[in-house]
Amino acid sequence: MPRDLRIHFNNFSWAHVTPTLHKLLVHAPQIFADHNDGFGLEELSEEGLESCSKLFRRYRERLSRKFNFEDNVKDVFVRLISQSDPILASFRNITKNDPEPDLSELKSCQDILVNSLSITTL
Repeated sequence: MPRDLRIHFNNFSWAHVTPTLHKLLVHAPQIFADHNDGFGLEELSEEGLESCSKLFRRYRERLSRKFNFEDNVKDVFVRLISQSDPILASFRNITKNDPEPDLSELKSCQDILVNSLSITTL
């Protein structure tokens, strides 16, 4: 096990290891040794990092205290850590994008019902 990964597990065993962090800690020495060719880690995906940047910006702008830089960063950090917590993630509400119901049939049934129940006045 690489030294950096061992440090992570000894000090931060509660934290979730993202795919990007896993690639960096476990596979970086092998990639540098075998496939580097002077290009570093450019072949690895940065989708997770880009997504994290988007969340960081959103949390910092909308969901953190603005009067103190330290409190602002703490609020963002707590939100990002809570996003990676597997127990909290299991409670997240996953919304389903159902199409809008077709109400035209309901409207025609309502018209039929109103017409059949209409009372003629004398």
